[in-house]
Amino acid sequence: MNHGLHDRTSQLIREVTGARRNSKLFEVLAETQSDQSKAELFRRISRNEAEIAERWAKLIDRVGNNQRGTWSFSYALYSWSARMFPPRMVGRLLRRRHTRWLSANNDLLNDPTVKSMSADTVDALNRLSEDALDLDGHTEHGWLASQSGALRAGVLGMNDGLVSNFSLTMGIAGATADASIVLLAGLAGLLAGALSMAAGEYVSVKSQNEYYANLVRWERVELALWREQETDELVAIFVAKGLEPKEATTVAERLMDDPEVALDTHVREELGIDPGTLGGNPWSAATSSLLAFAAGAVVPIIPYVFGLASTTAIVISALSSLMALAAAGAWLGWISGSNVLAATIRMALIGAGAAAITYLLGIAVGTQLTT
Repeated sequence: MNHGLHDRTSQLIREVTGARRNSKLFEVLAETQSDQSKAELFRRISRNEAEIAERWAKLIDRVGNNQRGTWSFSYALYSWSARMFPPRMVGRLLRRRHTRWLSANNDLLNDPTVKSMSADTVDALNRLSEDALDLDGHTEHGWLASQSGALRAGVLGMNDGLVSNFSLTMGIAGATADASIVLLAGLAGLLAGALSMAAGEYVSVKSQNEYYANLVRWERVELALWREQETDELVAIFVAKGLEPKEATTVAERLMDDPEVALDTHVREELGIDPGTLGGNPWSAATSSLLAFAAGAVVPIIPYVFGLASTTAIVISALSSLMALAAAGAWLGWISGSNVLAATIRMALIGAGAAAITYLLGIAVGTQLTT
């Protein structure tokens, strides 16, 4: 067997096993539902996965009787989640998981039946997720884009709060055994960091909005002064998108007949700006950044708030901070649709590394100060 064929066979073996596991998983999820309409959606996905598995199994003789175990970490996780959380949340988790699989295995979708069943699975997951659907039944993600400024600020705030105050707390703890000093430094770091993040986000988003608003005003002036040239610009844009020159000219001229539509189109196509939002709400970004930073920064100092002994406080602070970092990493991996385990490990290692360095520096500085 040549190398390429061996790789293909190995891939199919993995996919058959995965599809069989998925079929069993979705059947279990169906049994957890009291709402029969939702249970049927899970069973629908289970049937799709079972048929896909058997279609692939027929392509490789040695897989036909290869009944590998159905248990896996994700199997256990999703089974537990289905019992703890509402179907729409589980549906969203599973949709992200399925989307990652589709992105990584586009070549397997060359089979028309598998492609059709995968589309049907996505449709069922969309309905379980209870998200807004467009006229074609596709999921609407506009709400996420519209909140991207606040989401970005929240993500950065949580990450900075955890890492910076964890590092600060460990650094001071390494320098002194006085828990009150560590607590004071941690509280100061929390307050200063949260206010700094909020102020920075507000100024950043506000300045960006003002800059974009000025670009929009100038575009309005250009439309008033140089209508013909602006029409030609639209024609060039539409031709670049695939329209024939005659079609592009007709569309551009129709759009230019309405000044507001023309402005909106030019701003979106030329500048890449949504004139309705201009880049986000500065107050929303500032608030989410402040709260997220504070939520992250409070974790390392909790043991000191309760007056625990120095060594005990250090251990609990480190463990709770690492758990929070891992949870934040998992959350980031989930919302971005990337590998959750990799995101979890990455975040925990980054925080642990930063804290270890500052702790050692704190010991070194504390030793020098006491000699």
